[in-house]
Formats: sequence, C-alpha cells, structure tokens
Amino acid sequence: MILLEEKKLLIILAIAVIAVVALFAFGFLFMAARFGNFFPAEHPATMLIIGTPSKYTMEVLNANRELVYPITTRTADAMSRNSEQQLAQYDIVMLDQSQQENKEVSRALGEALQKYVNSGGKLITVLDSGIKEPNESGNIGWKTTFGTIIPVECRLESMTNQPGCTKKVTLNGRIFPGAYGHNHAIMRGITQYPAEQSKLLRETVLDITNTGNEIAYIEDARTKVQYTAITEAQTLVGKSIYFNYDPGTTPAILETTLDYMTK
Repeated sequence: MILLEEKKLLIILAIAVIAVVALFAFGFLFMAARFGNFFPAEHPATMLIIGTPSKYTMEVLNANRELVYPITTRTADAMSRNSEQQLAQYDIVMLDQSQQENKEVSRALGEALQKYVNSGGKLITVLDSGIKEPNESGNIGWKTTFGTIIPVECRLESMTNQPGCTKKVTLNGRIFPGAYGHNHAIMRGITQYPAEQSKLLRETVLDITNTGNEIAYIEDARTKVQYTAITEAQTLVGKSIYFNYDPGTTPAILETTLDYMTK
C-alpha cells in the first residue's frame, strides 16, 4: 500500500514538473515574440515596403542597413496575388502609400497581413495607407480590410460628416511620449522631439481615432491641439506600429522603431 501511494505521488510530481516546464517554455516564446529575442540578431531583418515612402524615410532606412537589409519595394496590386507566400519572405513589412494618390489595398492582401502579424510578423503602417479597397468607393478606413491589426479608426466627424482619415491637418509642433511611451523602447530617452526649444516639426497628420497603445502624440505649438503620432496594436505575438506622420522626418525615432521591430 505504501509503495502504491509513493508511485501515485511520484506521478503527480512528474505531471507538475512537466506543467511548470511547459509554462516557462510558453512564457519564453511569448516574451521573445512580443518584446524581442533575448539574443541579438546575427543578420539584418529583411524588409518589404508596400507603396511609396517619402525620400526622408528611404534615407533613414538606407542608412540603417545593419538593422534592415535588403529592402524590397512592391506595389499593393503586385502583393495581392499569393499574398501570404510573398509576405512570409520578410521579417518586417512597411505599408506606406503616403506619397502616392492610390491608397488601395485588396481584401486578400489585408487578410494576409492579418495572418502575418498574428503569426509573429512585424508591420509598420504610415498615415492613410490602405484606407480604401479596390472598387469599394463607399468604404473608407482600415477595419474592414485589416481587422484590428492597425490600431486606429477612421470615424466620421460630427460637424462635417467627413472621415477623419481623409482630413489632413498641417501643423508646427513637437512629439511627446504618450501614455505607453515613457517606458517604451521607441521613445527611450526622448522627452520631446525636437529636443531644442527653438525648433519645431512641420508635419501633416490625420484626425484619426487611436484604438491601440499610444506611444507618442504630437502637439500643435500654436493651438495646443494634440493628435496621436505613434500607436501600437495590442497583439499576442507579432508587432504592428502606426505612424500618423512621415516617420522619416524624425530619424532618431524611426531608428529606434526599426531596432524595436528587429528584436
């Protein structure tokens, strides 16, 4: 009888040990996927650009080849065929149609990007990129195409009934850490940008609604009106960052973003 009880106890202990090991393994994988690996990458991250970024953004990307290289540029239309297979070739995807008139992204590409992020992929979206679907003139915004992976919404203004993601606001201002920015890697060491009191950023932003974790906001120096500048989607494994301005105009912030996305 004593031996039987001892065997039962040993089985229970073995099951408990297996459960603890599995829990730690899952936690390690979750932390590595969510916050970056605990060991530095040996090679730069491969990057895909869908669209046409500004020359400032391209200058920063090309100057940081130790973080992202090679960099491939494709149109959204070219990515609409075999989207999942194409996206799987890259560590980071930047959706930046800010310098082109066509803001269309197909439903197939949008769904593929959702799977990409939810499987551990890294996505950066800039301004009004992807707010339209082909042949869907009445539908403006991101949610229908991208689900929840892009952490902003395009809501109608109460006064004008205009979608906020089509309302461009040009301002002179500074960028400050948001509610989730003070301890975030992207804003580490940055209390305001530009740091010099005599300098301001000249930016064009959209009147969007933040639905993610606000990393930074931009404040109009004249009116004191604040707009979301950088926000992050709440994901389990992948990462999705949204820029509500041209990220190339803040090289230091774009560089820390690239570093964060490669971890």
